Amino acid sequence: MADAATALRAPRFALAGFLAWFAITVSWWALAFIPLPAPPAWLERTRAVCFGTLPNGLPDTWGWMLLLLGPLSMLTFLAAVWGRDLADALAAVARRAARPRRGRSAWR
Repeated sequence: MADAATALRAPRFALAGFLAWFAITVSWWALAFIPLPAPPAWLERTRAVCFGTLPNGLPDTWGWMLLLLGPLSMLTFLAAVWGRDLADALAAVARRAARPRRGRSAWR
């Protein structure tokens, strides 16, 4: 009984880790790249400190490295630790999303 409960929790935990990774990555990229007509001073300072800002507004070289390698290293960790569980959970989500809803036509 405990094995069955653990077997159900593992893919959910892996999926929760993946969704947290995705949300944090999107937030981090939004912080770095969302264009604003007149960004507040705190946002300009944050971008300069976190990513380094070039005159054209894009991150400096080390900022790009942080934006790319930080999330990739965490995704690699998730795949190494929960690879099979994560694949199973994502496949289940894809199957559920592809399934037509009851009582409704798929063409509506």
